[in-house]
Amino acid sequence: MIRSTIEGTRRVLNYAREAGVKKIVVTGTFGNTHHPNEAWAPKAFSDDDWNPQTIEDAKQPETHPWAIYTASKVIGEREVWKFADANKDIDVTTVLPGFIFGPYGRGQSGTETIGGTFGWVAALIYGEKGRTVPVNSAPFSPNYVHVSDVAALHVAALKAAPAAPGTHKRVLAVGGTVLWPEVSEYLGKSRPQLKDRLGVIPQGYKASIDFAKFENKYASSLFGFRSFKGWEETFGDAVDALLAKEEAKKN
Repeated sequence: MIRSTIEGTRRVLNYAREAGVKKIVVTGTFGNTHHPNEAWAPKAFSDDDWNPQTIEDAKQPETHPWAIYTASKVIGEREVWKFADANKDIDVTTVLPGFIFGPYGRGQSGTETIGGTFGWVAALIYGEKGRTVPVNSAPFSPNYVHVSDVAALHVAALKAAPAAPGTHKRVLAVGGTVLWPEVSEYLGKSRPQLKDRLGVIPQGYKASIDFAKFENKYASSLFGFRSFKGWEETFGDAVDALLAKEEAKKN
């Protein structure tokens, strides 16, 4: 994964330069701002922070797949900025979204297999009756961002003015943080037809607050992006997409 990330990133960027491309927007991940071991630490991270992982870190025995993924992503982003510094006539932006949720994209089939972050959402409404609501756990940060916000930031990046000399346009895009029991409780109230399908919140459940938070410093100042969609709309849209998928299968 690491080798393909480095070589693939270099290859795409060089092809873009040879084709005369003058604006490049690269999709990274919020995981580029911190070490995955810090996802459940009471810390705050912003666009200015960096994940310190190296190739050697990713090669360590028993490294979690997510940590290998974040290592590959941050190593790939470092390659992007090396390219940008060597090609100052090309305007480069990296967008670092949180875990992306929301409806299917245009043209995507409503009968596609559930995968990616949809798998987490599906776990809220599918399963045996009386099961326990999924609980967030390390190394996965309990953050979210609506897919439409991520798309809007990419478009804004293509339209924005070049970065000031000596600076990089590196934009974190995290809507906020929320835990699955909270999402489940909201769905039961906002969509009563789902109440019998949702898991049970354990008696005496107490939400953890010891997880990392994120500050989007540059989405507004660079692109005029004022606010991100809240978690209620984000997960409501995702669940509605899954329900529409169900109906599509019936027809």
